[in-house]
Amino acid sequence: MNHKNIKKSVLASLTLSYFLLLVYASLMPYDFNFATDFKWALNRALSHWPINPHARVSGSDILSNLILYIPLGFLIAAQLNNKWTSWFKCCFFAFVFCSLTSLAVETAQAATFSRTASVTDWVMNSLSGFIGSYIGARYGQWSWHKSCDWISRRWQHSPLDIFTLLFAALIAADALAPFLPTLLLSQVWRSIKSSKFNIINGFSQHPWHWWLVNHIFVYMVLTILALHWGGQNKKQRSRLHAATICFLFAAVLELGKLFIASRVMNLSNLLANWVGILLAILVLKFWRLYLQRTVI
Repeated sequence: MNHKNIKKSVLASLTLSYFLLLVYASLMPYDFNFATDFKWALNRALSHWPINPHARVSGSDILSNLILYIPLGFLIAAQLNNKWTSWFKCCFFAFVFCSLTSLAVETAQAATFSRTASVTDWVMNSLSGFIGSYIGARYGQWSWHKSCDWISRRWQHSPLDIFTLLFAALIAADALAPFLPTLLLSQVWRSIKSSKFNIINGFSQHPWHWWLVNHIFVYMVLTILALHWGGQNKKQRSRLHAATICFLFAAVLELGKLFIASRVMNLSNLLANWVGILLAILVLKFWRLYLQRTVI
């Protein structure tokens, strides 16, 4: 299998994986009730905006629904570009697939206890799918090949960089889950008022070993990985650079919680993360001094 076919197979696998993950997450926790009155469920679904212009709309739901189907539309359109030359045809088919997927998910949600079918979600998901489909149809193949070439070069010269990116992505996913973003100033203000700015009270939320494993150790590992970015020998200035990047990464994630409807900011998280960053720098510094003395 040549390099071009490998790129196609990886793209197809990524598309299928995201599709299955999206459906899986949309139907959790799978508490189906097959005795549901679907006529009642349909009327309830149609009672939402825009069918009912006076219905209350959740800002976090709209924003999350506008984001979730963009990757699916992008991946499908980019995949179709391998077969079709017309970008409009790729965009249209990918958009229809995203819209029908959302419709099927909303229909299935009508038969669950904990989820609610909504025409608002379907409209936002369809719009999200269209945005992703258009971008994927116009620029999907170019961006995919560029990304694959970059990953291939990194894998050849510094495979640890790929693991560093994946590790940082997992940290971000854990910090911002469940992903219910909002741009409503009232919700952001409520998050600010509920945040824990008292460090002592913040640390009292969990036992010491929780902070050690979930924050200090995690950011020690992230800092060590960042120090070895590029696979080159790092000097003192590079250690400061890596520590600054990890410091800003932790701060951005903690501030980002203010825009997640179900999360609040805790300064103790930042302090524990920064302790992990500092310990990583000190451990590596003394370890290198020890190695130098051993060699001498």
